[in-house]
Amino acid sequence: MISETRDLENHHQDMPSNRLQPVRGVVFDFDGTLVATQIDFAGMRRAISDLIHRWGLSASVRVPIEYPLEMVAAGCQVLEDHGEHSATLKREAMDIIEGFEMQTCPYAAPFPGVLEALELLAARGYRLGIITRNGHKGVQAITSRYPLHHQVLLTRDDVAQVKPHPEHLLAAIRALRLTPVDILMVGDHPTDVMCARAAGTLSVGVSRDPRRIVELTRAGADFLIPSVPELIPLLNGG
Repeated sequence: MISETRDLENHHQDMPSNRLQPVRGVVFDFDGTLVATQIDFAGMRRAISDLIHRWGLSASVRVPIEYPLEMVAAGCQVLEDHGEHSATLKREAMDIIEGFEMQTCPYAAPFPGVLEALELLAARGYRLGIITRNGHKGVQAITSRYPLHHQVLLTRDDVAQVKPHPEHLLAAIRALRLTPVDILMVGDHPTDVMCARAAGTLSVGVSRDPRRIVELTRAGADFLIPSVPELIPLLNGG
């Protein structure tokens, strides 16, 4: 598996650098790409799954546990389809999710070199955006302590549909006053790559983990780098 991963990684890193020449802006994922939040996602998923079960919706919600937001949306839709109100379920679910996000905010910090990389990109004239499935409250608690340079920041609370739906990224692109062909989407999860492909932008997968590199490659990442600072030489064509 490791040798396969290295082959896949090298294939993407060796792609022609001239594909990046039109890039005028970069949109980043937040958690796991720019910042190590240390959120207990496994615990969050279990808690949402338990909530769906308590509401008697487990048999009707056929969404993988890896996607708690989509599980909640599906549960709410089932209730509405049966003429029932979904506001209480949604409120309970979002309280759970926000609780997990807020628990680790005091310990969250940008990955090494991220702040400097963002400043350098901004100094070179790139317009920068951040999109995240995380909520505004937790993101604000972190960005108030760490000045992540950006012109646009869209959390799940700022959009009707979150990534991997392309509208999340497209909304950021519009706010940056650019077009998809101008943009590079950078993220650590296959959903970031899926979002980029659906929106019509190039994508850069960020990971050092061999298994995640394979996942990013299979999702269709155009380039792979081990960390955000490595985006600088990639944009330089190095």
